[in-house]
Amino acid sequence: DPYGHEVTETVWDEETILYANLDMRLPAACKMEHDAVGHYARPDVLELIVLLERNYGIKIADPKQGKEIFASVRTMADYVAANRTK
Repeated sequence: DPYGHEVTETVWDEETILYANLDMRLPAACKMEHDAVGHYARPDVLELIVLLERNYGIKIADPKQGKEIFASVRTMADYVAANRTK
């Protein structure tokens, strides 16, 4: 499935056809859980994280925290205002 869970048993050492029931709503839901901290190697987000650290002294180490911070421009601005050290 889109989350990486197995939907059938793994078959080794033989050729076979595997059948599975798939929930076609999962791909859309899975896209909503994008890790905005940079797990998917997005250079634009990585650059933003580097700039936050360099210009404002803000380090974001926890992906869950990053997901909350980067949820919108407003949440990011509020976080910077409340946590800047430079």
